[in-house]
Amino acid sequence: MESEILLNSAQCRKCGTVLVSKYRHDFVSCPCGNAIDGGLSYLKRSGKPDELEELSKVRVIADSNAPDRGCYTLPDGDCIGEDCMHTR
Repeated sequence: MESEILLNSAQCRKCGTVLVSKYRHDFVSCPCGNAIDGGLSYLKRSGKPDELEELSKVRVIADSNAPDRGCYTLPDGDCIGEDCMHTR
């Protein structure tokens, strides 16, 4: 199953800075030294992972026979979307 990154973002729990990487190799850091990279191509985190709160949004791309077509899976595992058939 493939996925598509809709938003590559995280917030530093230490300084509160919201980081958003908009394009491939767009390395964005906060004053604490935590960083994200990858834009809509990949999700990469640097620094202290426990200091970053994940804000990214990823859409699961399923084949036409899959029951979860149109399901958007958030980093915390919750799903959103009109066609989501996951049990919550």
